[in-house]
Amino acid sequence: MNRYLWFALAVALLLLFAFGSRLAGIFVDLLWFQELGYRAVYLGILRTQILLGLAMGAAFFLIVYANIRIARRWAPPVPRQYVELAIRERAAELARRSFNLLLLAGALVAAVAAALEASTHWQSALLYANPVSFGRADPLFGQDVGFYVFRLPFLLYLYQWLVFTLVVALLATAGVHYFDKALQVVMGVPRFAPHVKVHLSVLAAIILLVRAWGYQLAKYKLLFSPGNLIYGANYADVHARLPAIAILQVACVVLAAIFIFSIYRRGVVLPIAGLGALLLLSLLAGTVYPQMVQSVKVTPNETTLERPYIQNHIRATLDAYGLTPVKDQEFGESRMLTAEIINQHQGTIDNLRLWDHVPLLNAYSQQQSLRLYYEFADVDVDRYTVGGQERQVMLAARELNPARIPVSSWIGRHLQYTHGYGLVMSQVNAASAEGWPQYLIKDIDPMLSVAPELKVTTPQVYYGEADPDYCFVNTAVAEFDHPRGDQNVTNTYSGTGGFPIGGAVRRSILAFQLGDANILLSRDLRPTSRLMLRRTVPDRVRAVAPFLLQDPDPYLVLSDGRLYWMLDCYTTSSFCPYSAPAFEGGYNYLRNSVKAVVDAYNGSVTLYVSDPTDPIVRSYSRVFPALFAPISRMPAGLRSHIRYPELLFNKQTEVYGTYHMRDPLVFYQKEDVWTIAKELGSTDSTQSRRIEAYYVMMRLPGSDHTEMVLMRPFTARGKDNMVAWMAARCDSQDYGEIQVYKFPKTALAEGPSQVEARINNDPTISPQISLWDQRGSQVIHGHLLVIPIGGTVLYVRPLYLQAEAASSPIPELTRIILASDNPRRVVMERTLQDALRALVAGEAGEVATEQQPARPYAATGPQQAVTQSLPPNAQRLVREAWQRLQAAESAQRRGDWAAYGRELQGLRSALSQLQSGGTTNR
Repeated sequence: MNRYLWFALAVALLLLFAFGSRLAGIFVDLLWFQELGYRAVYLGILRTQILLGLAMGAAFFLIVYANIRIARRWAPPVPRQYVELAIRERAAELARRSFNLLLLAGALVAAVAAALEASTHWQSALLYANPVSFGRADPLFGQDVGFYVFRLPFLLYLYQWLVFTLVVALLATAGVHYFDKALQVVMGVPRFAPHVKVHLSVLAAIILLVRAWGYQLAKYKLLFSPGNLIYGANYADVHARLPAIAILQVACVVLAAIFIFSIYRRGVVLPIAGLGALLLLSLLAGTVYPQMVQSVKVTPNETTLERPYIQNHIRATLDAYGLTPVKDQEFGESRMLTAEIINQHQGTIDNLRLWDHVPLLNAYSQQQSLRLYYEFADVDVDRYTVGGQERQVMLAARELNPARIPVSSWIGRHLQYTHGYGLVMSQVNAASAEGWPQYLIKDIDPMLSVAPELKVTTPQVYYGEADPDYCFVNTAVAEFDHPRGDQNVTNTYSGTGGFPIGGAVRRSILAFQLGDANILLSRDLRPTSRLMLRRTVPDRVRAVAPFLLQDPDPYLVLSDGRLYWMLDCYTTSSFCPYSAPAFEGGYNYLRNSVKAVVDAYNGSVTLYVSDPTDPIVRSYSRVFPALFAPISRMPAGLRSHIRYPELLFNKQTEVYGTYHMRDPLVFYQKEDVWTIAKELGSTDSTQSRRIEAYYVMMRLPGSDHTEMVLMRPFTARGKDNMVAWMAARCDSQDYGEIQVYKFPKTALAEGPSQVEARINNDPTISPQISLWDQRGSQVIHGHLLVIPIGGTVLYVRPLYLQAEAASSPIPELTRIILASDNPRRVVMERTLQDALRALVAGEAGEVATEQQPARPYAATGPQQAVTQSLPPNAQRLVREAWQRLQAAESAQRRGDWAAYGRELQGLRSALSQLQSGGTTNR
């Protein structure tokens, strides 16, 4: 009895050693999911993994070990004349008798490995059990698309599992028979005992029958076959490969019958010949014959024979990426850009984005980090109502960088410095006199904002984009909140983020799981102290919904004084018939069906279903009904900040560039392929880059209001002229609607690279840029924005200057370059308003002055009081002189004497022009 007790104890210790970390992880995950209110979701996934693993592991063990035991039972008897046996043969017989234990151990280990591998297929198992109809059938077999998306992936896994398990059983059985000398190879010819032949023949017949089922699944896989022309079944697949698969399917069944029949006949010639014939048939029917059909029949008549299959491919691809409702519209003949058109689209002009992400992020980091341990991980674009006007803004959260905190101890890293603080927000279209961002929200204590709707009441950022370590709140250590001058303000966390660490047992498990003994030993931790884990937004959403593809860029939202993160999530599939894959992972179906919202203070995660028509998210909603909420339940303050996601739109534009050709003949000839427009980005760059989608506030053609859209321009393949542009609407009333506007083929619309060439060849702009580069300053070229406005196109490029000699240079917005097709003109000025006036100079009308929201802390100057009665040209010179003076003072403060000299020279020039007649209205 003691021997069995010690054996059980040893097994328990072995299991604890092997799975102890996993069990501790499960316990910690349960606490974490319970904190979020999604304990049932975690248990549902875990239960599916365990049941699937146990079922497949047990089936693997039964199939393999049952065949091994049968082989052992049929082993030949061991001779009884031990004395007459040689010592070596006697040892072999003893090993043969103890072989059972080794076989059992091997089967168990293999079954555990099979169970662990099977548990990773929990997602396809859940979808298989909860299918939802797509409402449309594939054109070849008439199956609902839901069969391929929900059923086929798991069926393919079952087929592969069956083949693998049966082959392992066959090999293991043959090995046992060989070890028992019931199977021998004499002069290269296998010789069986009668029972061995029966056993192996039955296994081989079962494998062949499973292979016949696999051929049935292979028919469905034709709908996903990649080809040179289309993705999916083409003419050769349907008229050659499909019949060949049916023949091979029948051949497998016939060969299985031959194996059974050969049991009653001597020798193995017939089944071996059958296997050879099957391999030859597979080569001829599965490979040679389809290639012959393709070469002899299809290639000479491709446009006619492939037409219906091209049509299937186009329709399926457009539908898989949500592009079926998109209709092309004519943009119309180019109109003359006039002051009247600009004034009619003042909402667009007031929100032209002059700040690129990288220069603005550098400016934020230099001006608004305020302490070494704060950082800005990213800059986001959104729109907010400021002073009664909807304005496009850029904003970023001020997050904590654990690597730079002043206290490097364990207490400092995990108990004291726990969170970031506040945010920075600036206008997209404005800069100070120094060329710095014009802030709407800035600083820490006090945190200044220009309007009551931008007031921040809960500025602490415990969860965000940066990658902080785990932390503890509500401890005996005063938690650092934010700096105030030379002092530090402390804080006590009052939210619901994290979970209580409890007593000694729970703390021991946490210490073991996190590999940190301080969790158990620290006297500063209390039972009510809370542990915050998975503090990045993507980590939290990925843990809650691992079956969703996440957008790489969560964005910050300020709503009712609180900070939130919004993250777009996608449902995907690789099994949408006839649809072309647009991802490296092979996905050929994409929907932005979920909007995830994470509270920056509490860490709560809420998943809102933004596309209830998506069958995949409806399936997951059946499985996890408590996980998803309808979009109608999202608070209005958050719903007003929903954006159309860039990842989805970028993929849609890439797909639509080819699949806008809905006529099969045009698609086949590829005569109207669009490509994403490109830009160089700088005068000395030789490598062009594709223009990424960008958000802009504008009035779409035919619309009577300014709205936020996500847009991207197209050029003709092999050419630089612009042929179309696509826009996705972001505002709630029209959210998700995609518009495509094509330029008339009778008129030439310049593409971004052509406009860049005009800028680089301009006799005024190009020398000025070269001069700046030679004077110790780096010229940063902003992205070229294509802005359709009033039937014409406005091209906008900001220029930034950054001192190369400075240790921490701040990019300064120094010039605005505008270009237009009609009139064909390029101008460069210090301000947007001056550039607009110069662009339409000579045309009728006057550009209206931009109406800015109130800025209580914004820099103002005396020129505002003295220029009211001056002519427009004199007003411009006064503003230029004042800006030059402020820029010179700024350069003097930071020690950039080269810039100081340039600005003084510009100041003298402006004053000289005023003195020589600038007061006359020219």
